[in-house]
Amino acid sequence: MLWLIALTILAFYFAVFYRSQTFTETNYESGKTPPIFSILLKIFVRVLRRRQGRIYCAAHQNEETRHGGKETKKEGDKEAEVEHIPPSDDEIIVINNYRVTKELLEQYKTVCGDKSNGVNETVPLCFPECLFVYNLLLLVCKPSFKLSPFGLIHLGQTIKQHEDLQQLLDAPCSLETQTKDYRRVPRGVEVDISVRVIAASGKCVWSGVATLLSRSKQAQSSGGAASVSRQQTNDPAWENEDRCTRQEIKVAGDTGVKYAGVSGDWNPHHLYPWSARLLGYRAPIAHGLWTMAKAVALISESAENTSKFTELEGKFKRPLFLPGTAILEHYTEGSAIKFRVIDSKTQAPHLVGSLS
Repeated sequence: MLWLIALTILAFYFAVFYRSQTFTETNYESGKTPPIFSILLKIFVRVLRRRQGRIYCAAHQNEETRHGGKETKKEGDKEAEVEHIPPSDDEIIVINNYRVTKELLEQYKTVCGDKSNGVNETVPLCFPECLFVYNLLLLVCKPSFKLSPFGLIHLGQTIKQHEDLQQLLDAPCSLETQTKDYRRVPRGVEVDISVRVIAASGKCVWSGVATLLSRSKQAQSSGGAASVSRQQTNDPAWENEDRCTRQEIKVAGDTGVKYAGVSGDWNPHHLYPWSARLLGYRAPIAHGLWTMAKAVALISESAENTSKFTELEGKFKRPLFLPGTAILEHYTEGSAIKFRVIDSKTQAPHLVGSLS
């Protein structure tokens, strides 16, 4: 009888606590954000209530919204109709007075193998991206966010540096995350989320856009996303040994745990064999952003590529299982560097991108 009373009290406390965590705020002060427990609790309940590949409005959690413009988008060799759904005005999170520590920067550069031409305090182009995990967690908790937080697949990333990143070490900054667009596509729903670092001066010093996919049940059963990820990059330049530089990348089994330590992205499929198998993977997979950062670091080390890159675009393809071996290939095309990371045995691409 006592255990039943205790269980009832616990359930009541759970309900009251959950209801009290509204996550309607837009602006937070660094160090005064909601505790991670309440965030994970909100995400867990939302995962139970929402299906992947569907768009939900805030007022009716179990009803889909259907509005917005349409366009024709090419996926592979096929053309498909894409419906755009605009985000709500409050789908934005800003964390103010965030301080970047030199310790975090050094840990990041060690994990990603970034030597930055021997300069210890040089801020790599990809580094600010690892600061936004908490922002993203708060964003998907907002009532206005229209997707299930579960199973979001990182399809692509763009990055642009606007100002010298060294100033991030000298003064606090603001981290801004905002939903920009939802797109209903054959595989489910894609969402673009912008991230910006605002310096103390008020200027945007760095920005990026992450494209995520929430796969529909039909796409999951048919392997729709996997078929796209297996597409080869049919560029004859990759076969030109005189033009294309190749370099082997050996990825240790604990890379996912180490990158999680600096980025805060502790998704289980990146960490350990047992946690990856719980989510359907045969082994842990490397973070896509780690693969991108590692590729950029190696390219920047090359004697012919000593210039400072300020723009980056990448598309994530097949997962890179840990431990593993991959091949980085890159060549110069005009003022840009085209690159890809491929499987050492099958030549299937993990990442395809460009630097300029």
